[in-house]
Amino acid sequence: MKIFSVKWLNEPCFLHPIVERASLKMEVDCGSGVSVIDEQDYRDKFDYLSLEPYNNRLIVVDGANLEVLGCVRVSVTVNGMRERGLELVVLKNIKRSRRIVPLFGRKWLDVFFPAWRRTFSSELVGHVSDRTIETTVDEVKHFAGRPSTFGP
Repeated sequence: MKIFSVKWLNEPCFLHPIVERASLKMEVDCGSGVSVIDEQDYRDKFDYLSLEPYNNRLIVVDGANLEVLGCVRVSVTVNGMRERGLELVVLKNIKRSRRIVPLFGRKWLDVFFPAWRRTFSSELVGHVSDRTIETTVDEVKHFAGRPSTFGP
């Protein structure tokens, strides 16, 4: 997870955790409360795991509801750290022409990067408007280098 270029700051940040026995490219999304995958990714990689009911409503930023098929409990490994029994929500893909990007949500961020919220606290982003882009990027890199935060 790195910022590769100041010109591409708007690009998503991806992780490649091992979920069960499969490497899964997931977009880091602190706006998502849970980690999610598309129904086709579930069928392709995890169909041997039984879907459990998932009774919470998930809503997109624009207010639209997402159709949830259920959830699976998975073993996840990130940077050599393994956790078992993590919830992975499976979403129905209404637009079959394009898959839903797998999202690495806040619950998983809390497990693997417990200090991630501090990285984006007011200590760092309080007065961004007073800083240059270079200074802000340098500070993000500095905070990212601390233990238990995002790193390369």
